[in-house]
Parts: sequence; C-alpha cells; structure tokens
Amino acid sequence: CRRKIEGLQDKTYEEILQRHQAEHRSFMDRAVLVLEKPRENQPTDAEALLARAGQGEYSPELAELVFQMGRYLMIACNRAGRRPANLQGIWNAALVPEWDADWHTDMNIEMNQWLANPTNLDECNLALFRQVELIVEQGRRNARQMTGSRGILFYGVIGGDANIWSAEGGFWTGAAAWLGQHYWTHYEYTMDREFLAERAYPYLKEVGLFYQDFLVKNAEGYYVAPPSFSPENVPPNGFVNNIHCTMDTALVREVMRHLLEAGKLLGADQELWPVWQELHDKVLPYPVTAEGLLKEWPEPLAEQPAHRHFSHLYPLFPGDEFSREGTAELYEAARKAVQLREANRGAYASWSFPYIACFYARLGQGEEAVGNLAELARQNTVVNLLTWYNVGKRLFQIEAGFGTTAAMAEMLLQSQQGLIRLLPALPSKWPSGSVTGLKARGAFAVDIAWKDGKVSQATIQSLKGSLCRILCGSGWQGVSITSDLPVEYQLDQATNIIRFDTQAGQRYVLMFDQAAVP
Repeated sequence: CRRKIEGLQDKTYEEILQRHQAEHRSFMDRAVLVLEKPRENQPTDAEALLARAGQGEYSPELAELVFQMGRYLMIACNRAGRRPANLQGIWNAALVPEWDADWHTDMNIEMNQWLANPTNLDECNLALFRQVELIVEQGRRNARQMTGSRGILFYGVIGGDANIWSAEGGFWTGAAAWLGQHYWTHYEYTMDREFLAERAYPYLKEVGLFYQDFLVKNAEGYYVAPPSFSPENVPPNGFVNNIHCTMDTALVREVMRHLLEAGKLLGADQELWPVWQELHDKVLPYPVTAEGLLKEWPEPLAEQPAHRHFSHLYPLFPGDEFSREGTAELYEAARKAVQLREANRGAYASWSFPYIACFYARLGQGEEAVGNLAELARQNTVVNLLTWYNVGKRLFQIEAGFGTTAAMAEMLLQSQQGLIRLLPALPSKWPSGSVTGLKARGAFAVDIAWKDGKVSQATIQSLKGSLCRILCGSGWQGVSITSDLPVEYQLDQATNIIRFDTQAGQRYVLMFDQAAVP
C-alpha cells in the first residue's frame, strides 16, 4: 500500500480520477442496455425506483440500472491478479464475516461468474481460474486420500487457499466438475485455442480421471456416484448422503462431452475417448416420474420441493443439455420441476429469484423471468442496489446482483448448442429497446434492436471467423444480411434458422421485417 501511495504522490486527484474513470469505462461501455420508457417525469434515482418496485412496478430504468450494477460489481472484484468475488464480493467490514467471506462452490461462486462472458467481461474469469488452480494439488490429495481415485476432488467450500470437507455437510463430489464448466464456457466464448490446450483441457481431464475411478456400476450396469449429495437439499428420509443424485448425471455427462470435444479438437488422449464415451452413455439416466417430472433423486426417494437450491435443474441452466429441439421430453420434465419449485417459493433465498429467472429464460418464458427479478427488487434489494439474504436477519450476500445481470443477458441472447437465439425470452414489459455488446459462444459480439416485441436489426461481429447460426425469437418473414464482403446465407424455412460463414473481424448486419408470422 505504501508503494502504491508513494507512486501517486506526483498525481493530482483529478488525474487519478480521470485514469480511474477511463479504465472503468473500458469495461463498462462494452455492453449497454436501453429500454423504452413508458412514463415521463418520474424520479429515476435508485431509492425512487426501488420504492416503485416495492409497489409492484419493475421499471425499465431499474432494469437498466441493475443490469449495469452487476457488471460494475464484477469489474470491481475480478480484475486480473485479484481473488474472485466471494460471498461478499470484496465488501466486508467484519473480522469474522458471515460465511467467513469464503467461496461456496455448490452454486455461489459459479453464479457470481455467469455474467462474465455473456456481458463482455471475459477477463473477469481469470481471477476464478487462478483461485481454482491454487487448490488443484490439494484436490489431488482429496481424491487420493478420501476415495482412492486419481484426478481432483473439491468439496463445497474454498476458504483461503484450502478446500476441506466438514462432516457437518454432505459429501459432495461435484464442485470440480461444475467449476470445469466455466473453463469450457470461457473457451466457447473466446475460441482461445491456447487457453483450451494449456488450461481448460488439462483441468477437465483431471475431473474426468476422478469420475473414471470413483463411479461404480450398479446391478443394471449404470455408473453411479456413491455416496452423493444434492446441494443443499435433503430428501424426506432425512439422509444427507445418498447413492447418486440427478446433478451427478448432469455433471458426468457434461464433463465427458467437453472432454470428447476438446480431445478431438486438440488430437489429445485418443485412447481415453472410448472411456469418456462410455461414462457419458452409461451414467444413470435422468429420473423422470410417470407424470413427466424431473426428480432430484432417483426412486424410491421422494421430492423435497420447498428449497432454495435447484441442483437437479443443472442440465437446463447453467448447463445446456436440455433444449426444446433436442431433448423435448427432458426439457418439459425440467419445466415441471421449475413449476414445482415455484409452488414452494416461500423457501427461496435472495439469489433464488435470479437463479430461477435464468431457468425461465431458457424455457422462453420472459414474463416469469422478469417477475422473479421484480421479486428480488421488492424483497431483497437496498438503496445502494446490493442484495441481502433473508435467514431470520439481513445478511449481505452478493451473488443475487450478479445473477440478475446474467438472467437479463439470457433473456435477450442465448447461444448454447451452436445456435444464437435473439430475444429468446423477451417480456412484454420491454416492448422496444436495444442492447449492444453482448457476447455469444463462437466468439461473436452481438447488438440487437427491437420494436413492439420483434427484432428489427441485429449486428454480429465475428471475432474468430466461426460459423454463425441464428434463430430469431420473434415473428418475422424476411431477413437481409449485409457486410463489407458479399454474404451468402441459408435460411431454413421450417425452423427460421439462418446460417452463414463468417470471417474474423467482419461485422454482419441483419435487417428483419416487422411482420408477424401467420
């Protein structure tokens, strides 16, 4: 601190402020959300906006503000060389803070990061990767000493640079796999092959080796995780640990898919491809009831729906295995599971509202998504736009603010499974507006303008020359694509999916008509 202060002694306050503002704007100005304002002459300070939210009005001004608030918190926390945001971000005034100001790996640290790539803050993932890599060696000891397995085993809490298991909680083995999703997602958004080869693939391989040794076959020939825990819920039988949970299936399948794709891209470990494929194909199938409901645990365990976590819904979000087009039955089973949780929403924590808004975004239900964001503003947001956790007393916890920005990004733009979706869950409360600078998988920067609930224009900047496939989520009958170079594109009339090759550095402007599809 002394060195930093001494280095500023020849600078005026104005010079320091201007440098600070320019550096912050280099991040903040990358993405901007502008929504149509239906009212005039209304106070737009945070206190007035939250007061209106308390009366049931989630105004466009408030939506714009909290969208940028999440991004501001992220760049304030996760700059290069720093620790990643913990449960309090970097804002803790206590020597003995709530939850020890640590990193909970069973949802919280991951939720903190959901906004980073979609809202054009790729660099803010680097602090997370640095923190994870500091404990990889301990993860190897955990795996070897606790389960006799190769690879890495992380538990539910990272405290300082330690990751240990406490008998007070469930014996959860999925943390390393969930964190691995962020490595793969970062690659998908940046298409950084060097990052894939040097950091993402080696990490994912460690997770794959753990599952190869840890999973066992049951009597039916399926791989299961013994023991298992579904964060942070417990079935009605009262046993914290069980044999396999739905989240195990989702994590194993996801890790194996990513290992296979990365291995083929890099030409690495070909002898392991059959192993990864078998684990993917033969892990215990997703449990679905006769009524078509996705369960949190296999039979005969019953559901415990009054809970703040949604671990079994991982393959809907933040995973991307479930989709309307590819896995229709499981997609609908997940929808029913979301509805069951919503029927018991009295158990929600603050961050539960943006979390379930992300599910609704993936389900294309914009009204329900924005309704949950409104509930967060009404119940758990204070005048400085930070959020608190309701556990009998108000405790500051930061991930709800991060999650809100992530949910808005998902409502406006999605890019899972090789398909960019424009306005997939636009609520009627946002009939006209624009968003600039969002990012899509495949290393695309995307601007969208819409009017009366329909896309009017989209601009796609290709950063790495990937194939572009786009689905417009609102009614339209025609599209034109222009660029500095001639553009040849294919339009599938049955699906309304537009497909065209891109060149790195080129911008492609798509103009949509405003006619509704009959």
